Amino acid sequence: MLTIKMLLIGFKVFNFMVKQNFGRIVNISSIAYLGNRVTSNYSASKAVILGLTRSIALELASYIIAVNSIAPGVIGDTEMFRLLPEKIKEKIISRIPSKMPGSCLDIANCVLFLVSNERKYINAQTMKTPYRNY
Repeated sequence: MLTIKMLLIGFKVFNFMVKQNFGRIVNISSIAYLGNRVTSNYSASKAVILGLTRSIALELASYIIAVNSIAPGVIGDTEMFRLLPEKIKEKIISRIPSKMPGSCLDIANCVLFLVSNERKYINAQTMKTPYRNY
């Protein structure tokens, strides 16, 4: 589970943030944490990211360190999406409420918001981008 290993390595910045009594951490997961057929290992790894995000956010909140996550749905301007057969793309897009996939810029804008001062009261949360009508 490379994703989890990378996440734990990223948390090594805690000591620095605790010393300065301030910090922002944004973890990227996936809407796949909700589960799907034949993807249990991938879904589980994404759910772990959300659990760690929430737990660590609660532990570090007294140091003014906010820890949030983003669980993107379908991102249309990635190589992974571009390589899908058209029929599969159409099926996936039909499940999105707006009928259009997100973009990498959409996710970057979510990150910018979560590290900004405008999100003062938001901590231990997961920002989900649309995929299905859940």
